[in-house]
Amino acid sequence: MAVSTLNGLLGNIDKAGGILVPRPVPYQPLPPFQKDVVAQRGVKMERIDEGKGWAMANPSASFFARNVLSGKPYRPNVLFLITPTLSFPIRALIFS
Repeated sequence: MAVSTLNGLLGNIDKAGGILVPRPVPYQPLPPFQKDVVAQRGVKMERIDEGKGWAMANPSASFFARNVLSGKPYRPNVLFLITPTLSFPIRALIFS
């Protein structure tokens, strides 16, 4: 707080070498888009993790691993796994 007061007294607010005051960023709205044929087909498919909607914080990680290995409701052609897969409740399904 003393440094901020000193910068104010010396006139170093929003100056080079002084304290910068954050300003709101002027974001541009995203342009409207339409789903192409591939996106429409993907949205209609049943989720492999048996989840509903877009929620990622649900206990469906073990369902995901089980369903990928069993091929139900379908076997994925490509599978990208990231670090959270190491915290699956049933790790034996992944590392077997």
